[in-house]
Amino acid sequence: MECRPPRRLELKRRFTSRQIKLSLEGERLGEAHYNVLVEENCDCYDADTKALIFRFRKKVISSKNIDLAKSIFGKIDEKMKMSNTRGAAAGKVVEMAKLEKKRSTKYNKLIGLKQIKGKKGFAYKQYGIDVKKLTDFSMSSQTATAKIGEIKLFGLNGKAVECAWTEHGWKPVRPVTYKQGATAISNPVKSYKAGWYYDRFKKVNRIWGFTRMFPSAWEKASPFFQEIGSEFKHGLPQVYKVHEERMAQHPLTTVAEGVPLSSCSINVNYTSYCHKDRGDLNDGISTLTVINGAEGSYEGGFYVLPEYQVAVNVEEGDILFSQSHNLWHGNTGIRSIKGGKRISFVTYLKKSLAHGTKTKLERGVNTSFPKQLKRNAKRSATKQSFRGPTNNATKSDSVVYSGVIKKQKTAFWKSKSKIYLWNDEADYDLGDLVYDPSAGNNKFFWQVIAKNGSTHEMVELSGLNGYPKIPCGSLIYC
Repeated sequence: MECRPPRRLELKRRFTSRQIKLSLEGERLGEAHYNVLVEENCDCYDADTKALIFRFRKKVISSKNIDLAKSIFGKIDEKMKMSNTRGAAAGKVVEMAKLEKKRSTKYNKLIGLKQIKGKKGFAYKQYGIDVKKLTDFSMSSQTATAKIGEIKLFGLNGKAVECAWTEHGWKPVRPVTYKQGATAISNPVKSYKAGWYYDRFKKVNRIWGFTRMFPSAWEKASPFFQEIGSEFKHGLPQVYKVHEERMAQHPLTTVAEGVPLSSCSINVNYTSYCHKDRGDLNDGISTLTVINGAEGSYEGGFYVLPEYQVAVNVEEGDILFSQSHNLWHGNTGIRSIKGGKRISFVTYLKKSLAHGTKTKLERGVNTSFPKQLKRNAKRSATKQSFRGPTNNATKSDSVVYSGVIKKQKTAFWKSKSKIYLWNDEADYDLGDLVYDPSAGNNKFFWQVIAKNGSTHEMVELSGLNGYPKIPCGSLIYC
């Protein structure tokens, strides 16, 4: 069969970015917002600047990897909580009826929402106050002291009163009728994160979402993301090189080994409202591909770019490349038929990862290669205390049994009969014997048999060559 070249499409920008922001941000997009629908291989360019708007390819993801993605992500909406941080992409007005009920507290009744001015799609929750659950002001003298100016609620004459701590004790300031939530929220949607993000408080790069909750499943999904990476390299090699150069600054933060994309948003039957993505690499590209995660089918979900009045019908196995952080976009309404699930995967490279002073090593997780991500010990096990001859020994300390004591912050993870070690402070030599006392790694000596930079491969020696098994929780010093 003759292979037809992709369609070349040149479009004029119909609206400026500011016009779209003022008129459409947070609005649902539909047929009125496009007059061109793309359903075949296409390279779309700006008619004036000749800059690439998007590149679209049909049926390039193999059926094997589509089936793999279905088996892993087909029920993601049943395993994870809905996201309430999508802002305008979930609608410009946060609606009371869409918010999930929370557990009962003294501020348990949601009575209203305060929309945040100048930040469409976000609001603060306002809770009614159960005065009966507040400490009565007459008992305030028995309340622990606080810092000057600190605010606390008390009950006074059947009403809630905000009080401030002064040098003379608690002083009533004003009556209050509601308690405002501290965190801005948006409408909850079935949109889930995976891969890596930058923790701006701890200044480290960390895994999040699906990757953190289900590391083994994420590991198995590597071929799916590697095929996306392969299509990216083949279709846009110059941009791919830009991603590789940036990824070299934080090489561990990848969705799959060898793929210069750090993060993924996984959306289930999610009608995204008009928005721009945040945090992507400025000169980078994001990818969009889709699977049908259930037996039924669905209608809609066209990817719309209102600035150019164009839409793309991205179906199962297709892939779309675009700069979704520079162009306003959203998708048309999705209608599920007999339980059909439109599951979309948006992969991208987060620019903030370059700010990470180091990569956070989650306990029991191999962060060298996401395909090897593994949980090690149950949370309850990590709470064990370890006894040793020094007071500053911790669960993450390790000791090299070679005549010299080396205590280092270290992360271990197992793979069948081998254990891997990552350490950015100590450089262990081939043949070194290492003891790991952390919970879940189970009382064994290991010998370094291979090295690759700061990654070490080890085998178990416990019970061999005269080395005894060691009681769990022991610390060994030479």
